[in-house]
Amino acid sequence: MMKKRMTRYGPLFRTNILGSKTVISTDPDVNFQIFRQENTCFESGYPDIFYKVFGRDTLFMDAVNLHKYVKTISTEILGTEGLKRTMIGVMDRAIRDHFTSKASQGSFDVRKEVTSLVLAYMTPKLISNLKPET
Repeated sequence: MMKKRMTRYGPLFRTNILGSKTVISTDPDVNFQIFRQENTCFESGYPDIFYKVFGRDTLFMDAVNLHKYVKTISTEILGTEGLKRTMIGVMDRAIRDHFTSKASQGSFDVRKEVTSLVLAYMTPKLISNLKPET
């Protein structure tokens, strides 16, 4: 699904996540700049559901604090230990199954297949339930 959106709209596109319009970037250079700037060049925004759960006037919803909190949680989930707990086993099985299937069909380009696997298996885990903007 993500590959289809990237082909159709390019590496930067809008979608609807948790009921809020959201810009998605799949461009590593853009993502690096966004995280490096930490709210100095880009204005962070969070879906309304966050405000409904935590309230608008709580200290937790302060943009800077929330950004740091989300960044910390993301690092924990996507860091080495988080990857070991959540994704490595799934990816290992998927890679073995995929490469076994491809090998039975003859020779194949490993780099192309790895790209395909990353898009097919990791992207949905990192960005789930994307729905088209209406």
